[in-house]
Amino acid sequence: MDDQMNNQPQAPQQPMYQPPMAPPPQDGNGMATASLVLGIISLFCFGLVLGIIGLILGILAKKKMPNNGKATAGIVLSILGLVGWAVVMIFFSTALFEMFSMFS
Repeated sequence: MDDQMNNQPQAPQQPMYQPPMAPPPQDGNGMATASLVLGIISLFCFGLVLGIIGLILGILAKKKMPNNGKATAGIVLSILGLVGWAVVMIFFSTALFEMFSMFS
């Protein structure tokens, strides 16, 4: 019986079925990520504009997902960017006022 099985041609093996790969999960926090990025950038440049936009996006993302750490970090960094912008503007306006008062 073994001799008969060895003499018969073997059927080709079919490849194993592999299901398609699932796409990466979408966490839906694009606004929180944008708020975080804008908050970081607002610390270094364009503090007023980017700080306000980052703050708005962070608040909207926080309303959507209350336990979102990225949104919280974006809000905090945007506020720090706005406060830093205000401090710089106060410093420069005071220095400018002092400079003009010396010439008067």
